[in-house]
Amino acid sequence: MTVSFNITHGAFAADPAFTALSIETATSHSTVAVCHGGQTLSVTLSGNRPGAGEVYGAIDALLLAAGIAPADLQCIAFGCGPGGFTGVRIAAAVTQGLAYGLQIAVFRCSTLALLAAGVGEAKAGCAVIAAALDARQGEAYIGFYRLINGSVTEMLPDAICNPASFRLAAVAVAESCNSFYLAGPGWSAYPELLQGSEGLLKQEDFALLPEAVNLLSLAARAYSAGTLTDAFGAQPNYLRDKVTD
Repeated sequence: MTVSFNITHGAFAADPAFTALSIETATSHSTVAVCHGGQTLSVTLSGNRPGAGEVYGAIDALLLAAGIAPADLQCIAFGCGPGGFTGVRIAAAVTQGLAYGLQIAVFRCSTLALLAAGVGEAKAGCAVIAAALDARQGEAYIGFYRLINGSVTEMLPDAICNPASFRLAAVAVAESCNSFYLAGPGWSAYPELLQGSEGLLKQEDFALLPEAVNLLSLAARAYSAGTLTDAFGAQPNYLRDKVTD
């Protein structure tokens, strides 16, 4: 497998003094990003399921393009899942290995929370973001989040569900919600998830996927707040024991 090293540049909205690496490989859309000096650089890995070697290759390319060494990193952020077993495991293992070797902090983030962050506060407004990914085997991963002042707040724990028995209206009643922003391909993979949800849907983006670059601003906030973990905290969250990819 080859890696696409089309490096994308962008501005970093958080502290320009923050230098960090982020890894998101829980879905078929695998990305790696770095922020340094108020700028971001990111790459998308080609292929459906990149291995650890491709992830390390992308990291080396990004650090070289940014003009920094691994020792300059203050933090490594990763999407901990849920998602494909192999991808989640690779992100956790690479993060743990690098963080331990460099003795730097780790930001561990739910892949569904990262998906919610990709919506953006302006689009989400006051709606609860309902993020969904295809868990395969006829099931879906679903998480409910709010975006408040740039931070992602969990409303309900991430869960794996049977689409036939899931009811968004029941969540609305239990959590006193009157509108949802639907994010992620899980909703289009299982249309039955939306049974009986008329009037609750504010907007949707079924094509949205989690991006490593969005991890960086979340990590910067956690770094400033002192809420990061160490290398041993870089644990995956599979939500199921059966292996699927």
